[in-house]
Amino acid sequence: MKGTPFGKYELLGKVAAGGMAEVHLAREWGKGGFFRDLVIKRLFDHLTEHAPTLRSFQYEARLMSELCHPNIPQVFDLGTVGKTWYMAMEYVYGMNVADLVRAGMRAGVAMPLHVVLGLVMQVAEALHHAHERKDRAGHPLAIVHRDVTPH
Repeated sequence: MKGTPFGKYELLGKVAAGGMAEVHLAREWGKGGFFRDLVIKRLFDHLTEHAPTLRSFQYEARLMSELCHPNIPQVFDLGTVGKTWYMAMEYVYGMNVADLVRAGMRAGVAMPLHVVLGLVMQVAEALHHAHERKDRAGHPLAIVHRDVTPH
């Protein structure tokens, strides 16, 4: 799989896009054949000039780097390539919940209640971790997630 160079990363393909950023599957190469797949979230270039949006993007990366939970992707890096701000994040392989529900609907199979409850519990655990997390000085981070979606 060959991609597009982006700083020390190689972009392999776009995964998603939202109102302020796009997300790419990427690869980071190291010495001795080492590599790892991750995602690069790139702030749209026209938003780098909008100070509140840029601050929000940077703040998101700093906050997420404070979290350590199996249901929250890790942030590895925050930086720029040219004038493009990005954050490098853990790649979580697999289907998202929205895709699972659609696949079940196409097959005429509803998602079993125990699976739904298990997924909801995992999301609630991650949100609880974020909400209760304190910084290194012991002060609450007071994180409230405002964008929980099935994908």
